[in-house]
Amino acid sequence: MTVTHPVILAMLLWMLIASSAFLLMSVWTDDPEHRSTYRRWAVAYLTALIVIIVVFYYEGTP
Repeated sequence: MTVTHPVILAMLLWMLIASSAFLLMSVWTDDPEHRSTYRRWAVAYLTALIVIIVVFYYEGTP
């Protein structure tokens, strides 16, 4: 997988940072309702990150 376009690299970095931030917020919060919301967002960002990595990994293979 090679990231040749800076927008793709920025998108991958943004998803990694966002998912890390939501995971961190879910650990630090005391409110169970917010904790579950933060975890759902973290899972959503991680899923999107994995899908994008898989798509770009298999895009270059014949």
